[in-house]
Amino acid sequence: MDKITILFVLCFAAFSSGQLIVVIPDPSIEGSSSWTWNQKLIFRLRCDTINVRFRINSVESILEDTHARIESITSRLDRLKDKDASLRELDIKPRMVALNKRLIELDVNNEKSFNESCYASFQSLQAKFSKVERKVRYYAINENKESQKRDCGELLREGHTENGVYTIYVDLEPVEVYCDMQNGGWTVIEKRSSTFSQTDATLFKQNFAEYAIGFGERSGDHWLGLDTMHALTKLGNWVLRVDESHDKEADSFSEYDDFSVGSGSKYMLHLGKHSGSADDALGHFRGMQFLTPDKIRGFHCSKNYGRGWWYRACDEAKLNSLSIFRSIPEGEERLYPSSITMKIRLSETGPQSVAQ
Repeated sequence: MDKITILFVLCFAAFSSGQLIVVIPDPSIEGSSSWTWNQKLIFRLRCDTINVRFRINSVESILEDTHARIESITSRLDRLKDKDASLRELDIKPRMVALNKRLIELDVNNEKSFNESCYASFQSLQAKFSKVERKVRYYAINENKESQKRDCGELLREGHTENGVYTIYVDLEPVEVYCDMQNGGWTVIEKRSSTFSQTDATLFKQNFAEYAIGFGERSGDHWLGLDTMHALTKLGNWVLRVDESHDKEADSFSEYDDFSVGSGSKYMLHLGKHSGSADDALGHFRGMQFLTPDKIRGFHCSKNYGRGWWYRACDEAKLNSLSIFRSIPEGEERLYPSSITMKIRLSETGPQSVAQ
């Protein structure tokens, strides 16, 4: 039996006997100094789990006592109502009876208020317990932290070289993504490869909630989801690459360093310096919030096109629309790419940004 299990049993035994303790690994214990970071964290989280269970049991006991008191008072109130009816028939001190009934009703309301407060505390403890339990389960299953890869680049360095759908871990949660391994370990956040067909047009006509969580098949046309994009890019310096394929001209690409998607309901777009063979078409959307037709009132580009994007003006490179515009000496021209892919990976150099 390993050391973590032995100490966990001691914690559980103390809990079973009605004692609430927290055991911290003692460096003097033989072998404890060689514990890994995950072993120490697992042990501490398991003890936290026991403490939370103890507190939940205490609140449950209070709730049970409160319910019993409310039932007792309610029973007294019912008996008093019967007595009140009898007294009213005899016309004996009706005001005194009414006053006593009012006092009991106040007592019941106070008990109910206390009960509601206890129930709120109980729910808070349950939420905390669920969070601790999830972390314990995650670290217990994955004691080797290095086995959990954050993006496709880490998977590539581990030896995965084939393009396809892989599982990465974002904020401790597993997420399926499409990895472009053959071009350097890029994590795909948007893919449109259906020649902007009618199927593609329908797929990207989604409301704000769908754009937040993502949609489509990871192996085909899809949108990864704004929540996942934010969770991925909130730490580190990420590079965004946009690949465009055309039937009648050469393919082109754009890259932007320091890419990130903000949090909250706006999902602000942050882009750094541009490079690549294509125009800086996305630079026009720096600092814009993400909008969909159901998110705004009145006329707006998103309602005109029926798709979500970081809109600033209508005639720009909206990669979720049926067509995009490109600057030419004569002005602008409308393009219908055969496919578009947006993908990201961590940069080896550059500032460490935090998406807001």
